[in-house]
Order: sequence, then C-alpha cells, then structure tokens
Amino acid sequence: MASKEEDKPTEDTGDADEAGGLEDGGLEETEEKAEYNFDDPIELKAEDGSKESVTKGAAAMAMTCANTMKGDPTATSLDVAGVKNECTLKYVTRYMNKHLEQDERLWIKKPVKTCKIEDVTGGQVENAEPAETKVCKWDVEFVNEVWAAKDLDGEHEHECLWALIFSANWLQMRRLVQLCCAKAATEIKGKKEEDVIKILGLDPNSEDVKAVLADKKNAEKKEQA
Repeated sequence: MASKEEDKPTEDTGDADEAGGLEDGGLEETEEKAEYNFDDPIELKAEDGSKESVTKGAAAMAMTCANTMKGDPTATSLDVAGVKNECTLKYVTRYMNKHLEQDERLWIKKPVKTCKIEDVTGGQVENAEPAETKVCKWDVEFVNEVWAAKDLDGEHEHECLWALIFSANWLQMRRLVQLCCAKAATEIKGKKEEDVIKILGLDPNSEDVKAVLADKKNAEKKEQA
C-alpha cells in the first residue's frame, strides 16, 4: 500500500444525486436523466494502457464515468486515469457487470463489528435503519479473492485491495469502496498493533498511524463495555 499521504484514498461524500449515475438510484431512474444509450458499449482505458469494454449502463455505476458520458453522450471510450493497471481494471469491470445484471450492492453499516466479511451488514439506502442485510455471496467471494491476490504485491501485501480502493474512490464507486474497506476492517479487528501495521503496510512512526491505532483501541473498549 502506498505510504505517501497524498496516495491514501478517502471516500467521496459528495451529493451523488447530482451525478446522474447508478451509485444512488436504480437503472430506470438513471435512464431518465441520461442522454446516452445504456446498452451501447464503451471502452475503459487504464493508466497503463490496458482496456476493458463494458456497456454504458455498467460504466454508469462509476459517477466519474457517468458524468463524462452525460457531457459527451456519443463517447465510445473513456480514459480512467485513476485505475492504474490491468489487474485493477478487470476487478472494476467484473464488479460493474455483476451488479448491472443483478444489483445487490449495499451501503455498509458502520462501524464494522465482526471479523468475518460474510457477517457484515448494510442496507439499500445510505445511512438508513435497519441495515441488517448481509453482504451478498458474490461480493464476499469477490472481495476475498481481491484480498488474497498477489498480482500487485511488492513491498507490502494485499496491494490488489489497496489499489482497488484507490481506483474505486477515484471512480466514485462508493459502495465498492465501502465493501473493500469493510474487508480490511474485518481482517484487522482484534489484531495486535504490530499485526495491524504489517497488514496495512503502515509506517509505525507516523503520528497519523498512532492516532488511528489509538482510535481503534478506544472503539474496541467501548464495544466491550
């Protein structure tokens, strides 16, 4: 995982309603806003030049793509510079295609209180209660595969997951960001500080890291109280 502060992904919290993508509403609602044909193909091009073709309906799950297609309804290709490599691009498009066919995405309930991703829950509406629907089987298997993948590992482990979080955040695919972050949260829950630092590839001397670990301790104490 990248150690530079500027490379750390942060979840976008903007008003998704203005974007005209599939991140907030269903397909029918979005088609009324969009001027492009959802069944038309469009090619997504990563920073390394790798390409994947999806329908515009699938691409619209990313707010960044939806906004670009809204501005240029005739576009046949999109440069997605926030997706750095072929490995990550394939994960992104697999997720898009699956949830276009059957949308089972969830807004993850926070904080994550389990060490098993299959027990993580959420809801169809952001911040709505109750949010007790478990992450679907496909998403569980998908994010477990990403976590275990070694394709991008170098100095740190789990680089495929960190790269996917970064890219999904750039694409404004907030529910994919939440899924990946929930997986990381389940993996570090209950772990010792040194294990958390190793898993996340963190600098143990960073004041930010120390603050995050202190918050983690406080949260766990509250749960046990």
